[in-house]
Amino acid sequence: MNPVVEESRRHLADLIEACRSLRNRAAHDYGPDFVITAEHFNALHEHIPMLKTVTLSLTDHAKQSLGIEPSDLRFAFALRQTGR
Repeated sequence: MNPVVEESRRHLADLIEACRSLRNRAAHDYGPDFVITAEHFNALHEHIPMLKTVTLSLTDHAKQSLGIEPSDLRFAFALRQTGR
């Protein structure tokens, strides 16, 4: 396999894992201290560029490799309008 392609796949896998971690923390790591919860969600804002990159990369891969697209194409269009 092409080393550049392999490195891109590893990088994407790392980004996906980072997104999963963010999602899991957002979905499950709540406590009684609402200040900490608010800080967590405010901190998520800095990860928006990475989340967009991963979402667009996975959408492109699904379209090219599997021939599938989001059921609501407005989502993909709107995401692309915001840039990577």
